[in-house]
Amino acid sequence: MLIEVSRALPDELDDVLSVLDEAAAWLQRSGVSQWPARFSGGGDWREERLRGYVLTGETWLVRAAGKPIATFTLSGPDPDYAHGWPDGPDDALYLYRMAVRRQYSGVGLGDRILDWCSATAAAADRRWLRLDCHRENHALQRYYADRGFTRVGTVVHTIPATADSEPYVRGSGALYQRPTGTISVSDTGFDLD
Repeated sequence: MLIEVSRALPDELDDVLSVLDEAAAWLQRSGVSQWPARFSGGGDWREERLRGYVLTGETWLVRAAGKPIATFTLSGPDPDYAHGWPDGPDDALYLYRMAVRRQYSGVGLGDRILDWCSATAAAADRRWLRLDCHRENHALQRYYADRGFTRVGTVVHTIPATADSEPYVRGSGALYQRPTGTISVSDTGFDLD
């Protein structure tokens, strides 16, 4: 299968949201409370933040035969976690909301996306590809560790109360990084010894 990776255009926000909604629904069915039940239609900060990432060219769509099959955002550091990186937040690109349609899960597409992001960060002369992952999603943490990411810290961040909302403790905050320019080699079928 040949895939294409390109920036999501403003008129493709619905495609991005559709992929994220499918992944969010699967997480909910799997008992993982990492993401909201939906990214679209809520009119909340998540959809607006995604719209901003699309408008600034930081959100990407992965396509097979022209059809969107995955999405991710590659951007700067999340200010809520910037202080948690051991050598500061600046020498990295940060991966957010990587999601693959269920039909394409289990075929290594996430690995290819991670490798593409690593190469892109290296081309931008950054030392690290980084991400913050949900502190309680141990399966996702293993997924990233198995692909060469090292956990370098944990940050717990509380969003203060406002007139309209209670304080909110973000679930994310497990900080992972991998050197840029690296690729992940599966444990099956490739012997380096």
